[in-house]
Amino acid sequence: MNISLPHKVLIIDTDEINCNATRNKLTPYYNVSIATTEEQGYQLAMSEMPHLILINLQMPNKLALTMCRNIRSDIRTKHIPLLVLSEQVELQEKVLAFQNGAD
Repeated sequence: MNISLPHKVLIIDTDEINCNATRNKLTPYYNVSIATTEEQGYQLAMSEMPHLILINLQMPNKLALTMCRNIRSDIRTKHIPLLVLSEQVELQEKVLAFQNGAD
């Protein structure tokens, strides 16, 4: 029996191991999509309109902060909860994430 899961979660992370681990935990409960680049993440956010976006704050080159800004500045996606995930984050990085639109 294949039951369609109504809620969509988008995971944006350059680390495929993290993506797969998070997807495995969420898949029984949510329809999960994965993006491993900033461009792919933005495109999936626009096309799939997920109910939640998870972004790894430790993506290279501050990509997570750029993604937060881009998602929050677009009227189509600004309402979507945006959670950042991280293994270790300094207080300054947390503040930057909130200033850039993370929930």
